[in-house]
Amino acid sequence: MGSVEVVLGPINSGKSRRAMDEYVACIAESRCDSAILILPTRKKAAQTRKTVLLNYEVSALVSSQIMTFGDVVQLVLESARHPGTPISDVGRYIVLERILKGMDETDELIFFKNVAEFPGLVDVVGQFISELKLCEVEPEQFSAALKKRGASSKDNEIARIYSKYQQELHERNLYDTEGGYWIATGILRKRGCTELRKVELAIIDGFLTFTSAQLTLVEEMAKLVPRIVFTLDYDGATDRQNLFAAPERTLRILKERFQQIKVVAMEAPPSDSPIATLERELFRKTGSRDRARMSASDKIQIIEAPTELREVEEIAREAKRLILECGYELDDIAVVFRALGGYASLVRDTFRSYGLPCHVAGVGQVSRSPVVKAILGAVVIAETDWERESVIRLVKSNYVKLGGDWSELLPERVERWARRVAILRAKAQWLERLDRKKQILESRRNLPDSVDAVSENEQQLLEQRTREQVAEIGEVIAFVRELANVLDILPPEGTTSDYARAVCEIVRRLGIRDAVLSTDIPEILRKDLSAYSRFLELVGELEQADTQRDGEQRRYTLSEFCTRLRHVLDRERAPAPTGTEGKINVLDVYQARHEKFPV
Repeated sequence: MGSVEVVLGPINSGKSRRAMDEYVACIAESRCDSAILILPTRKKAAQTRKTVLLNYEVSALVSSQIMTFGDVVQLVLESARHPGTPISDVGRYIVLERILKGMDETDELIFFKNVAEFPGLVDVVGQFISELKLCEVEPEQFSAALKKRGASSKDNEIARIYSKYQQELHERNLYDTEGGYWIATGILRKRGCTELRKVELAIIDGFLTFTSAQLTLVEEMAKLVPRIVFTLDYDGATDRQNLFAAPERTLRILKERFQQIKVVAMEAPPSDSPIATLERELFRKTGSRDRARMSASDKIQIIEAPTELREVEEIAREAKRLILECGYELDDIAVVFRALGGYASLVRDTFRSYGLPCHVAGVGQVSRSPVVKAILGAVVIAETDWERESVIRLVKSNYVKLGGDWSELLPERVERWARRVAILRAKAQWLERLDRKKQILESRRNLPDSVDAVSENEQQLLEQRTREQVAEIGEVIAFVRELANVLDILPPEGTTSDYARAVCEIVRRLGIRDAVLSTDIPEILRKDLSAYSRFLELVGELEQADTQRDGEQRRYTLSEFCTRLRHVLDRERAPAPTGTEGKINVLDVYQARHEKFPV
């Protein structure tokens, strides 16, 4: 086994810098693939790649060696040419939903009988299974442990669900995220990995804790890689044990797993700055708190406000002052909240009114993205049998560019005429009532002049108005017919694959894809492309996960498919778009933990 060491030190002690220097030195002396740097998140990995390429004289090829644990797993599986297919969170949800439904139909559920049809049950069971797998507990081990302690009906049902879930994955040659760790560890244990044998140094930086599956994977890596280095935020302070409880537990586990581990302690350079003093005092026990107080300085300022809105307004004023009076750039400033929550919309609106561009970090539901709302809006029209409000919402969407030379006033005309002829729903009602109204208007235009009733000028104005109304309603009818031709692609009943193909064709024919690509505002383009791409991925994952063991797919009504699609989109988070240059960065404490700020 290769050497393993852990570099300990408080924040700003230089642990990550040391790790980065060692990483760059290794690839500079040897090859681009001679070292790997493992980081907690894809976002952190992307930021680190950029830092390495900007601050070090290295080849761009090193960027592929800066990765997450998930990337390491994928590297091992691809190197071994593992034939299994990964299953996403959506796939796991669909498989568990099908298992629960089958158990409910065969009366295998007793404890969960009354909640079997609730979507939340699938999520909770899925989270529990994920925790079991991260702790490397297999179904047989879980069942044996329950039997030993005396299991309840609830425990037995969870054990059976877990067993059926693993059995289905095995039979269909699928693996979930946690299962990927198991497979990769097994491959390393049996035959190693060609790609990892090239690695001379593996650095694992930025973690506070590790799952059992991650540490087992590292144990097998240590048999192939000559040197592995961990970094850990820890200062050993006895008067701040609560703050460092998690890394202290991690250090203890590392020492148990790696008997010959070398511990290197680093210290932060002494500093009496207000920020450094505040950092040292946080979570310190009251009895041992240093009597020294921070020197008077404007680097720490407390702003009081009676409401959240006033609080955000005061922050905006202070940011404006720093920019105008102190010469700061927008991206020099970060606004960090304990939790964004309701602050997100307040910050966007308030900062906009102060003329301050900002980037609010975080993610939202895919279903709330405007482009995805437009796609769902089209499908909902067919689902609700052409409900009036659904049609009006779609025609008003900026993302719908249905082929045709339509007037800019079309959305208003559709709404006005739909209400005027009292359309409620049904495609046939739309066409019949609009056609009838058009015929009435045309017949009025063809009536002989009635000089006694109105003057000649009034008659001309009436005829002109009638011609305009005929043209307007004619355009509305043409649009409704064209929209009907597009939405008729959706079958009343079909498989997930049938609906997936139909939805993609509707997106193309409604011009939604072209509308996304045609925007000239970079931020909107990034957000729309991110949400649109994730929507297509989710539809594909839904299609893959819905395939039965025999390769066949269950058939659904349109309403059933829409319900499933909506639920999948509601529970899925859209990736946060990148690009904070030239903007104030707004984020929460959790998101800020890996960020570096210039001021």
